[in-house]
Amino acid sequence: MAAMATLCSLGETSIAPLIAALVDKNEDTARRAELALVTIGEASVEPLIAALTNQNAGLRKEAAAVLGQIGNTKAIPALIETLADDDRAVRIEP
Repeated sequence: MAAMATLCSLGETSIAPLIAALVDKNEDTARRAELALVTIGEASVEPLIAALTNQNAGLRKEAAAVLGQIGNTKAIPALIETLADDDRAVRIEP
């Protein structure tokens, strides 16, 4: 928990590790990474949009979920594109 709080306080420099942690095998770690990215907010939008094209379907799904929680309209076109994703779980997330 302390590590996630520290990453959140670092802002932009912590976004890439937090995005990677969205698919951590430890559900608590993944959930805290999600919360930290939502807390960081707008600065995490562009990197999360980029994550929507990652090869890992789980990461694409989680990135879409976090973008939905942030609610920044910049993400709308990218989220619409996820409706055509090959993976069903990604398509139904937005």
